[in-house]
Amino acid sequence: MFYSFELHELKSLLKEAFKVLGFTPNIMTIYADLDQIIEDKPFNETLFFSFLDKNPTKLQVTNKIYDENGDYFRFSLTINKDYNISLLNWSNCNLDFLIKKEYFNFFLGSSFFICGYCYDINDSFFQTTEDVDYFKFNLPTQPYKTRKNYLGEPVIDVSKHWGRIERVCGLEFLAAPLMWFGLEYFKIISKEELLKFRFSSEINLLNNNIIQIKLFDIYDSPMIPENRNKQKEFWDFFKFEKKLNIYKERVMKEVPIDPSKSIQDYILRMKQKRKK
Repeated sequence: MFYSFELHELKSLLKEAFKVLGFTPNIMTIYADLDQIIEDKPFNETLFFSFLDKNPTKLQVTNKIYDENGDYFRFSLTINKDYNISLLNWSNCNLDFLIKKEYFNFFLGSSFFICGYCYDINDSFFQTTEDVDYFKFNLPTQPYKTRKNYLGEPVIDVSKHWGRIERVCGLEFLAAPLMWFGLEYFKIISKEELLKFRFSSEINLLNNNIIQIKLFDIYDSPMIPENRNKQKEFWDFFKFEKKLNIYKERVMKEVPIDPSKSIQDYILRMKQKRKK
């Protein structure tokens, strides 16, 4: 769930999110500045929430330290100060406790809401990765095409991977099984255009009108040809790649990025990536 960043609103959203985590938080990880990193420590609610006032980039809770055995559930808040965007992210094998409850309208109804997606994280990862060896090892029967990257090395060509995620200026864009779009998103694709898509419907809330698009059931396999074709239809109908390029050009003009800060953020992201 993506929101325009506003600290007071974010505190309220985070407080409410902890009422519907879907698991008991036992482990926490916090990234603030390069010298303020807490990784895989026992959850302390007071300490966790105190970091909201310490310029954090990511706050995360899990039911346990990650391993490949047993259920692993995660909730995180990520803040991108460059683009003033925050992300609330639930990672769970079943999300009915969240999205099928009327309480979910609280998160959709925020005036700062931009967009939200419900999708299979594993499928989206494999649809997005450009690592040839990794793709071949994990999906040995799946056909693929390659292209050359800027170094002249072969990478997976994901341009026809309709389940991929595109990350542009603080937002994620994808054809998820279930999606919601708010007022801020209408600057990227208009409400009227979204409603013309055959899988669209409108949700009328007190403070916000939301467009919902449901391509297929979130528990169905995205790899079924019928479902993959619906994802392709989404990309084609909205001329999605062109829309992303227009959005990127607009934001890059509006938001000057400090190169030195970008380097620091890159170092921090690499540290976070090594922990995943």
